Amino acid sequence: MNKKSFTDLLGVKKERKEDSKRVKTINIILSIVLAVILWAYVIGEVNPETEKTLVGVPLTVAGENALAAQGLVVLTDFEDTVTAVIKGRRSEIYGMTAGRLSARIDVSDCVEGENQVTVKVTAPSNVDEAVAKDGHMVVVVDKLVTEEKPVEIAVSGDLRPGSDVEISSLNMETVQVYGPSTYVAEVDHVVGMLKIIEGQQDYSQTISLIPVDDKGKAVKDIEILTPEVNVEATKTLMKEIDVAIPYTGTPAQGIELDLPETVSVNIKGKYDNISGITELSAEPVDISGITQDTAVNVKVRIPSGAAAVDGFGEPLENSSGSVAIVTIEIKVKTEAAEGEV
Repeated sequence: MNKKSFTDLLGVKKERKEDSKRVKTINIILSIVLAVILWAYVIGEVNPETEKTLVGVPLTVAGENALAAQGLVVLTDFEDTVTAVIKGRRSEIYGMTAGRLSARIDVSDCVEGENQVTVKVTAPSNVDEAVAKDGHMVVVVDKLVTEEKPVEIAVSGDLRPGSDVEISSLNMETVQVYGPSTYVAEVDHVVGMLKIIEGQQDYSQTISLIPVDDKGKAVKDIEILTPEVNVEATKTLMKEIDVAIPYTGTPAQGIELDLPETVSVNIKGKYDNISGITELSAEPVDISGITQDTAVNVKVRIPSGAAAVDGFGEPLENSSGSVAIVTIEIKVKTEAAEGEV
């Protein structure tokens, strides 16, 4: 074979190789095009049925007024939305959003206690099926009751040591509360807060009431039929004062007595009246003729505007008006010397 013929042969082989690569490339491109056409046909022409989950479908509760007419109320706290599953042709539900659906439960046929209620989902007409992911809800229903509860007044604000607030007038000692029996049973009393102001002694306020349990925690979903009370109060002060005891007379001959020098008396009254009192006076105690241990009453003069009280602020027994009666113990220290007349 001559040189020219060999070169020509190489050129032919090269051209055939390039043609083979070109054919492969064309086949790949045709495959991709056919796949796209097939996909478009399936999606556009066949349009298969599929399903989609939508979160946040608005929920409406119906029938609560019908229950109220029967003296019943729903205790269950419902979420504002539910999750729904829809089915339909892909082209119809592909762009569907939760806001285009609505969910509803009807509690009008519920009875006292726990009830199973169906959740119904409404969707546009192009959706074949729409159901709630949780198809039923437990609805708890309770009866509505009214009960009488005591009114207590608490103090809001700082009080100086020994001072207190005394309620002089309260237009209602009890009020009626209304609500579900479960919650009403939790109410121990209703409380109103009297606001204390620095430098103010007398108060007259209209106070809002709050239902609370025995630990002072507010009870929810309770209506107070008379939600306010009128309160009149006075800031008071209790003070303990040591009163010097004067004595008259002399004990029996040869008797030496252990005589208390002072006696403690608690006084209470309006803050302005009591704060300026620093001492009290007692009437003299006659010790004439005492020969043995003796309990003696001391009469302590109480100024106008003050009252004698015990350690708990309650009126002192055997005391009235301007005089407080306080008992002391007088003890014999030394008996008569032996042989002395």
